[in-house]
Amino acid sequence: MRKLATIEEVQSLEPIPDADRIELAKIRGWNVVVQKGLYEVGDLVVYFEIDSMLDIEMPQFQFLSDRGVRTDADGFKGHVVKTMRLRGQYSQGLASPISEFDLSGPVGGDVTDLLGVRKWEPLIPASLSGRVRGRLPSWVHKTDSERIQNCEYLFPLENVVATEKIDGSSATYSLHQEEGFHVCSRNLSLYRTDGNTFWNIADRLDIEKVLHGYLKDSDALTVTVQGELFGEGIQSNRLGVKGHRFAAFNFEVDGIPQDIPSEFEAVPRIDSKPPTSLSEALEGVDGMMSHINPKRLAEGLVWRLRDNQPFPDGNRTVKAISNKYLLKETK
Repeated sequence: MRKLATIEEVQSLEPIPDADRIELAKIRGWNVVVQKGLYEVGDLVVYFEIDSMLDIEMPQFQFLSDRGVRTDADGFKGHVVKTMRLRGQYSQGLASPISEFDLSGPVGGDVTDLLGVRKWEPLIPASLSGRVRGRLPSWVHKTDSERIQNCEYLFPLENVVATEKIDGSSATYSLHQEEGFHVCSRNLSLYRTDGNTFWNIADRLDIEKVLHGYLKDSDALTVTVQGELFGEGIQSNRLGVKGHRFAAFNFEVDGIPQDIPSEFEAVPRIDSKPPTSLSEALEGVDGMMSHINPKRLAEGLVWRLRDNQPFPDGNRTVKAISNKYLLKETK
């Protein structure tokens, strides 16, 4: 599970031009605008990543209610931490003095559950929700990718392949010799229901037949394709795509990654020099245009090792998201 709230150390503090009351703190790999003079380098803070949903009923978070409150699918109301731009500086996340929470622990300690922090998830359209068959099958890898700000120790990135990060809905299609065909959202296997977009794509692309072809030609037990479902009605369709499309980013036979078969559209591969630092990675994606629709901003890039093995920290992929995209800036 994603660590949304952790105990961290203020690594550095830098002045912001023409700003008397705020300064820029570096916390882990993130830049966070903080009150000037509130912290010193080395101070411990509780850091809340972007997409954290904070309970405004807690005294420590009540001041955030004036900045906006959202309601999730469970009816929970809270403030969602998002990327901001203050005096020309990107600020990602929220830092609070550790003394406000009466906490102690090691740097990196996860306090997400302790503080009741939830991950903000936009409401799912009816066309994507479907009827739940069960959890994601046990032989299928979850498709979450770690943000590069949390993986600064991986630099310089070497022997990697870069692909465009598409802002859609994660989809998994998997065929098991004994358990049959599974159509899945990010976390759940879904029964066939009328109008469900995941199943509509499966039927349109004849995915079960395609996967069966790879399964019968081998002694494998499972074959799986994973990718991004995007288009009208999905994540605001920021790329302006008509209809619905499925772009594959992972194909496995018995859990072993293979090249994406020609039967599937693949996410665009980006031929670019691997970044040697965190700042280079973030600057490289900021303002990058999409290869799906060159008139629209790309969400960012995803890197994986060329041999499809996990990175040394166990992550299968890492991603950098464009701050301009997050701020919904347009050209």
